[in-house]
Amino acid sequence: MKRFFKAALRRDKKAAQMRAAWEKTNPPRALVEYSAAGDLAKVDALLVAGVDPNAEVMIDITVDTVMETPLCAAASAGHVDIARRLIAAGAQVDKPSDDGFTPLLNAATNGWPDMVKCLHEAGANLNAREDIFNHTPLHKATRLARMETVKTLMALGADQTLRDAEGKTAEETICDQCGKGAPEKAEIKIEIQKIFADDRAARAAAEKTHQDAAAAYVRALDQAGELQRDLPLVRPAQVRPRRRKP
Repeated sequence: MKRFFKAALRRDKKAAQMRAAWEKTNPPRALVEYSAAGDLAKVDALLVAGVDPNAEVMIDITVDTVMETPLCAAASAGHVDIARRLIAAGAQVDKPSDDGFTPLLNAATNGWPDMVKCLHEAGANLNAREDIFNHTPLHKATRLARMETVKTLMALGADQTLRDAEGKTAEETICDQCGKGAPEKAEIKIEIQKIFADDRAARAAAEKTHQDAAAAYVRALDQAGELQRDLPLVRPAQVRPRRRKP
């Protein structure tokens, strides 16, 4: 266990050294890395220095390279304070990174409901689609069993009827990418199905309430018309002008 922690500390130290080097040689890359790491002070300093909050940088991963933006990096890691600072500095809330993943898609994929709320409040598209599977944020959250994120997206009005490249709605993909064991996965699936069922019931009840209110309004108008017809016609009093005395 001690070896594990020592190795982790060495990795953290190396990452910190790389970020410090990027501040001098590649400030946009440094902004992306500090956004992912959640270092608000460094993000502030780079933004004040004039680094573009919408800069796209190439990130090396295990087998490929991907393009990344500061806001997408912050959204993937769930750093709401960083996201708010970047947005205040002019970051575009729907600017995608690689493969069309918007910040909100990244937040939903990684299961950050507070980040989803933050981006939605800033005007982000709840129904944005990525380029590979044509998934929406709701598809991603549902497939990966991000229950709280599913609830948040539904409460904010995410469109449940949209279909992905295979023609499936989000509800039809529940737990498709859930890495849990079979018993736990079955429990989670039931809970997410209940979220969808409860949402349908709530929307049906709201629609019925609206229809009932509209029908009551029509009835009230009809009754008012009948009452008006039943009232006796009252003629206005005629007042004769007084004659002048001779």
